[in-house]
Amino acid sequence: MAWIPATHTTFTGPVSAGAAGSQLQNGWYDVSGNIWSINAQGQLASVQATTPKNNGLLSFPFSNNSAVNQRASARLVINNPTAMGTFIVLRSDLNTSGATEYEMSCSGNGMSYFLVSGGNSLNGTNKGYTRSLVAGEVVTLTVECIQGNGSTVITGSVVDSTGATLASLSVTDTTAAMQNKVGTIGIFQNEGSTSANGAANLTLVQSIDSYYYSAASQPVSVSDSSFLFSPGNWTGDNGRGGSVSRRAWNCGAWFEFSIAASASPVAVLALGSYLCGSRVNLYVNGIETASIAATGIIAVPGLTTSATNLVRVEVVSTPQNRRWNGGVNSVLMLGAYIDPQSAVSPARALGRWGMMVGSSITEGALANNGADYWPYDYSGLLASSLRGKGIDICMSAACFSDYVIPGDSDGTVPPYYMVSGGTYDPARSRWNLCDKGVSLLDANQQISAYGATGTAPDFVLINYCSNAAGGGWNIMDLSVAMYGCMTAIRAAASEAYIFIVVPFGFHVPSSYPAIYLQMMQDTFARYQAANPADSRIVFIDIGESLSKRITYGRGVYTAGDGRHPFLAGHALVAPVIADRIREAMKTESYSFF
Repeated sequence: MAWIPATHTTFTGPVSAGAAGSQLQNGWYDVSGNIWSINAQGQLASVQATTPKNNGLLSFPFSNNSAVNQRASARLVINNPTAMGTFIVLRSDLNTSGATEYEMSCSGNGMSYFLVSGGNSLNGTNKGYTRSLVAGEVVTLTVECIQGNGSTVITGSVVDSTGATLASLSVTDTTAAMQNKVGTIGIFQNEGSTSANGAANLTLVQSIDSYYYSAASQPVSVSDSSFLFSPGNWTGDNGRGGSVSRRAWNCGAWFEFSIAASASPVAVLALGSYLCGSRVNLYVNGIETASIAATGIIAVPGLTTSATNLVRVEVVSTPQNRRWNGGVNSVLMLGAYIDPQSAVSPARALGRWGMMVGSSITEGALANNGADYWPYDYSGLLASSLRGKGIDICMSAACFSDYVIPGDSDGTVPPYYMVSGGTYDPARSRWNLCDKGVSLLDANQQISAYGATGTAPDFVLINYCSNAAGGGWNIMDLSVAMYGCMTAIRAAASEAYIFIVVPFGFHVPSSYPAIYLQMMQDTFARYQAANPADSRIVFIDIGESLSKRITYGRGVYTAGDGRHPFLAGHALVAPVIADRIREAMKTESYSFF
């Protein structure tokens, strides 16, 4: 068993103290309120100087996840060691009237341990430093507890910036009420300063780390050959690469991880921020084994012993805000950990691939009988079918978005191909981006799976115009955008098929003005007339009959707005689109179906 990193939290300030139970930043909550703030240097500052000392806790509630083994580490700036006292708490019940928890501190003259019950210290012990603390230095306080058979070992240390241990302390607790107790990690201070905003605080906190106790102690970097990420979706800590992280904001983004399992395999995935509101499905060897929040450390269930296992993770829903530009609801992947007896196995090669572009109708909004769920979307059904034929998919869809309309409820996702007053605005467009500042194009200005040349998609499917039509958008700008987008995609993917999909309710004038269907037809015809040699661009229209069946089937085929299909509606549409794709590409030397 070993400790593996779960979270690393730094802070950005200044941020004033908030009310009781309010989030200060990054998932850390001021339990009592008006105690903790962040100064301009991004350091945590506490004004707590009263008793009971546990009344000023800054807690990380996501650590209360049934883990009885806990570890936390804090980097402390020692401004004045005279009367300082910074405590890390484990297994706290967060009772502001008198907490029950383990506490271990870094104080002016050494370390201290306390078992606290109902706010009362039942026992304690101290350990002096090998040298005196020096004003201005940075030390790291680390505290852990490990559950044994009827007892818990609590261990802590204070280490200076050179790596030298100034003090260490280990205590075994046999108090029955504390054994196998689930609680929360936190930090508090008890010192002689009450100055607001940390201006004269004796101790400031630079960062806090939490850890996960697991038999999976062997780290696997995101850059390892055992990982395969969906093309066109993931950015990294270095552009689209790097060895530290990958991040995606799209529903339908996915990654695969291959592990040669031991006789007793253990594998966990590190999915970053505990504040991410997205959800993922886990599939092990093709079987769905979990549907879970995309947060923190995720244990992989259902591994086959002594065999090669394929773990696939798909983003199935995301909040419709704070996704773009590394937003908190984007999915952050930090790698994996496996047990020492298991080994990684090379991932398969990326297959032929295609992109699907659109709005809420393409990312699964309301698809699960009113709940967001991408696998039930027509694009999810198509992706599943295509995967069975060796075709991988990149999803690039955002609710509220259109060619000329930004996406997400906060408007942070740029329009796909922005045109205003008849003029294309590249600075406000995302067709050639994975995310803000990260190009989708290679050195030859071609769409690329991961940034290398020669990896363009085999097709690009675009389902836009519904939000623009529903909002009565300027039809001339929309036409210019649609035409310009087809031209741009063709230039950036010269051999790809381009499928322009008519929104499913466009044959129902009460849902969408008929002029927008006519605009799409006319714009496509104009492109064909100007590019007669381009035989790889296809207009897909599900037709009037199916359009009306879905739109008027509210509560059965669509949500109450008649625009967002449920699974039943998507299941009607997906085969029609698949047939059109197959028909267009059936003459190719390879077969998609």
